[in-house]
This record gives sequence, C-alpha cells and structure tokens, in this order.
Amino acid sequence: MRQNIFRLSTLLGCLVLTVLFSTVGNAQFRAGIQGTVTDNAGSVVPGATVTLTNKETNQTQTTQTSDAGFYRFSALTPGTYSISVEKQD
Repeated sequence: MRQNIFRLSTLLGCLVLTVLFSTVGNAQFRAGIQGTVTDNAGSVVPGATVTLTNKETNQTQTTQTSDAGFYRFSALTPGTYSISVEKQD
C-alpha cells in the first residue's frame, strides 16, 4: 500500500513540474513594445499611426496612438523589429 502511495505522489509531483515548466516556456513568447510618441517640442502626438515591422518576415502591425500619445504592441514573437510613426496634418 505504501509503495502505491509513493508512486502516486511521485507521478503527481512530475505532473505538477511539467505543467509549471510548460507555463514558463509559453510565457517567453509574449513580448511587447510600448511607448509614447512626442514631437520635437516634447508634446504628445495623439492619433499618429505607428507601424511595427518584423525585419525577418516583413510582417507589419499597425496601431494608432491614444489621446496621450501612447501605443502598444503585444504577443510578439522573438525577432528583430523596426518601428515607424506617421501623422498627417
């Protein structure tokens, strides 16, 4: 009986460790980029178009800055990126 309990507890311990390590591994691919767009005078720029380009795949993502000039890109895969900003007057 003791041997069965020991095997069961060992199996459960391995299962818990597997779940924990898979969660840590999954979190490594949830990078993000965020920032605030400002002009030369230091004022925030609302409504600007921010484009993020993955240099390895040429895939782009686009977002608009908020009223406070803030932008965010989430859930990015590892890679090298470039960012550009445009604002039409």
